[in-house]
Amino acid sequence: MFHLISGELFRWLTVQPLAKESYITDWLQFMLTKSSGRFKCVTRQANVLADSHMEWWVLTTEKDALCAYRFLVQAKRLMTNTNVFPSIAYETGNGYQIDLLIKAAESRSAMPLYLFYSCSRPSPQMQIRNFPYINKRIVTWCENCENGAYLATAESIREKYINNIIQEISDTDILNNSLGLSMCDLIWSNNHTLFDSKKGLAKSQQRLDGSRPAKILSAIDQFYVSSETNGDDADKRGIRHSGDTIPEYLYKLINNEADMQNNWISAKDATELEPISSIMIFDCRTSPKVAGPGEEIGPNSDIK
Repeated sequence: MFHLISGELFRWLTVQPLAKESYITDWLQFMLTKSSGRFKCVTRQANVLADSHMEWWVLTTEKDALCAYRFLVQAKRLMTNTNVFPSIAYETGNGYQIDLLIKAAESRSAMPLYLFYSCSRPSPQMQIRNFPYINKRIVTWCENCENGAYLATAESIREKYINNIIQEISDTDILNNSLGLSMCDLIWSNNHTLFDSKKGLAKSQQRLDGSRPAKILSAIDQFYVSSETNGDDADKRGIRHSGDTIPEYLYKLINNEADMQNNWISAKDATELEPISSIMIFDCRTSPKVAGPGEEIGPNSDIK
């Protein structure tokens, strides 16, 4: 699924190298929602502002309860044969865009990500070097795949390029520090080595079931906390949300209670959603139903 969409984007960017970032994002979101009923997207802003972000939620089931993993995503178009440092170090009226993304993610207990659009290709050898904490079989899983979109943590980009003030950066440099969007298909792969933040690597040959996405997202969450706090989990809350920590608007979106006029958004949620341009939901649960705040999910409830 992600292979097909990211590959199609690569081919589109090859023949349309000047395609605008906002158009690419709209197309990508449309294709994802079209590919599966488990993907849902709600656009919040008709005109995307420089300091606005996408919010992605990945839903899993853990011990019969809904868990939602939160990501704050900034799309960025990388031009070939061009110094992309000005784009990475872009300043809005409120500061560096990358700093605003990281700060907004911290306040929401989300992982800040960049979604880079490019028709260039990374070097698998450089990716292995830049991701030493991930088994090279995972890093090279898509080395021969065509990708028009790549993901990278905002902190890694800031540390490598902004903090070191490297003012000459190619799009390939950025891609070498990113992973192709097609890698998201690992969640549905029947045979691969799972990433584990505590033990380094944990091997699994299990077929996809309700626990597979939960294990992968939990490992990402644990790694994110440990990598950013040097082992002190108290400094960062992680990206896993459950129960009352899941915002009301997400419950409404999951249960199809939203409307196009945004009348479903409470005053509290409106403030939190102010910088959000769109909300994307990836539902990896075995059941499409979900309980709202205060309700229970389990064998004795009417929500299985």
